[in-house]
Amino acid sequence: MTQPAVAPIKITSLVKDYGKLRAVNDVSFEMKPGEIFGLLGPNGAGKTSLISTLVTLEEPTSGLVEVFGHNVTKEPQLTKTLTGFVPQELIHHGYFDVQEIMQFHSGYFGLRKNQERIDWLLQKLSLFEHRKKKVKQLSGGMKRRLLIAKALIHD
Repeated sequence: MTQPAVAPIKITSLVKDYGKLRAVNDVSFEMKPGEIFGLLGPNGAGKTSLISTLVTLEEPTSGLVEVFGHNVTKEPQLTKTLTGFVPQELIHHGYFDVQEIMQFHSGYFGLRKNQERIDWLLQKLSLFEHRKKKVKQLSGGMKRRLLIAKALIHD
């Protein structure tokens, strides 16, 4: 008999407070393996706060957040290797080139000798020919694709 696949994302009774402001109030859901999932809601509904707890940028006030069965609060480093995140703001260090950004981000995940993966991602996202350009020289669309490459670096 085969084991049931573990949920990629499982959130149980999540609460996230910022002082007296409750940004996320008792949210629970489970994403099934292979499922495409969208998180929709009006401005201020708590979407960014929920995602921030999921990718370990914020700690939940209460509740349980799991990624592939791992508690994100108890295993934040492991969670970072299992998730990719593209923020809504274009956050880059403009004086580094694309190659340097990718190497730094790869090292963040402990993937020091990862040049083959970096080159593959840059080619797939049409950034390879721009790899020696400073990030501040890239167009807005190229910067967005660089964020996607960073999110995918650890596979």
